[in-house]
Amino acid sequence: MDSSFDSSVGLRAPPAEMALWQTTPALLHAGFGCDPDVAVAALVTGPAGRFYSVDAHGGGEAALALVSRGAESVVVVPLLDPEGAACVLGLKVAALRHLDRLDYLRFIGLRRGTRARRVAAYGLIRAALSPAHRLFWDRHEDVLARGLFTHEADVAQGRLLRNLLRTHLSKAAYRALLYADRPERIAAFDQYIAGRKFWENALRMCAVRGQFRICVEGEASPLTCTEPMAALRRLVEAGPAGCPVWVRAFANDVGVEGALPWHLSALGYPALQRNLDALQVALDPLAPLTTARGFDAYDLSRARGAMTPDTFTRLGACVAAHARTGARLLVTANETAALPLDAGLVRDAALETYVTGCDRAPGGSVRHVLRRA
Repeated sequence: MDSSFDSSVGLRAPPAEMALWQTTPALLHAGFGCDPDVAVAALVTGPAGRFYSVDAHGGGEAALALVSRGAESVVVVPLLDPEGAACVLGLKVAALRHLDRLDYLRFIGLRRGTRARRVAAYGLIRAALSPAHRLFWDRHEDVLARGLFTHEADVAQGRLLRNLLRTHLSKAAYRALLYADRPERIAAFDQYIAGRKFWENALRMCAVRGQFRICVEGEASPLTCTEPMAALRRLVEAGPAGCPVWVRAFANDVGVEGALPWHLSALGYPALQRNLDALQVALDPLAPLTTARGFDAYDLSRARGAMTPDTFTRLGACVAAHARTGARLLVTANETAALPLDAGLVRDAALETYVTGCDRAPGGSVRHVLRRA
């Protein structure tokens, strides 16, 4: 994949979502690829530790969640457009250092804010960026003016889905499907959508328009997976308010505060600010494993779907070879055969069950927790 620095596609060319994709994939993945608090629940065992975090989406939010818990160090390895993702992380870190919590949430697009206010906030943090990152964001100021999280792929896809549901459902049915208690949501889905040819065809047509990013293993969005009807049912079961990107897509900020991960909460934000020096970005996924002393925990997230099988196998072998005894490993994968179990790693079934219960992101993927024997 070409570096985002080499692209000359203008952000103002319609349609906006496709222009963003052509410019840099990282800008469509600057938000929550999955629930960041799951990494904390699976991997954090004490007040400090050394963590290795593979970021398959480009937002680095799982790594920031680990940083907020007082980690000694967190090495994050972006896989999707690494140079562009490094610019996204550099911007977030600079904003976290210079903005209070509400201004930060407005700046990144998780709370309402004007374009002028976001541009002014960028002016406050611009000098804190490295020259390369400053050049990148000067060229992408329109993205900043609208807020990073408003470009996140799930938000764009969610708006398509929201418009489809609003157009073809009554107001009562729409509200029951999205905002009622879980049994009522499922009943509304079964009554108005399940088994109807119109909705099967409509979701598939919408899915074609929703292909803004590469499908990865365990894709959660009804607009990018092979079975959109089943994915929509999972979303209805989980409740859209459980994930901030879907809150923005469906409710336009209503409920965002309650859906935020801990590191962006009123308690977590100061802790994140205090410990930002613990965050390190590495562009080579294997180099940190072989040059640093062993990590206490490894978040491989969706690396299985973002890497070739051979590369993922080598990564798993390298982790197993250098991990300390008792170190934890978090992997998101639908097939247990894909896990590096033959490299001295064993599954922790009890912790897997606990982590699954903590996961608020709607999706059908499975979180596996392993330990170094």
